[in-house]
Amino acid sequence: LCGDDLLRPDHLALMTAAAGAHPDISLVTSRRLMIDAGGQVLRDMTPLSFEAQTSVLDGMAVGESVLTSGVNWIGEPTTVMFRADRLPVEDLYALGTRNPARNLDVVWWLKIMAGARVAFVNEPLSMFRTHGGQQSQQPELQLDLVLAWYDIIAGARDLGYLAQPAAEGQALAWLVELINTRVESFGPAAWPRVSAVLAQ
Repeated sequence: LCGDDLLRPDHLALMTAAAGAHPDISLVTSRRLMIDAGGQVLRDMTPLSFEAQTSVLDGMAVGESVLTSGVNWIGEPTTVMFRADRLPVEDLYALGTRNPARNLDVVWWLKIMAGARVAFVNEPLSMFRTHGGQQSQQPELQLDLVLAWYDIIAGARDLGYLAQPAAEGQALAWLVELINTRVESFGPAAWPRVSAVLAQ
């Protein structure tokens, strides 16, 4: 649990119940909320709509929705429960043939979900706090966080994601758009790294 995030008191009970009801799933996640420094709700962070309280989803489809949108709606480690044997401790950081420098939660979810099923609890069980002092908001990390997505997309292909050219194209298109909108804020010193990613 990140130090500035929150869990609802029944978070673990509902997650465990979902995992117990569906023994074949590898990961359980839930709807989550973004809150500000004072704890006020800013928005629901789940872009999808579900009718059932708990839905069982295809892990490959869930992974592709993250890769083609650039939105980690599965959530931070705060939000997720997974079966320990789906993430070997000797291989925490590699995604296929790549080793993304950042966004390791996305790396883990893609590894865990490949060829598996996922449960989604349709209630906001965790709250992600955003404020200027958090580590991920620091300018020196922003470049790494953005550029790591290229290694995530490339590594995910090794696991069977983005097998259709259209899906791969969609994933790369949003990344190029993100880089282009952020490149000025990174400053001239970052341009060689940015250019190397765009050239790939």
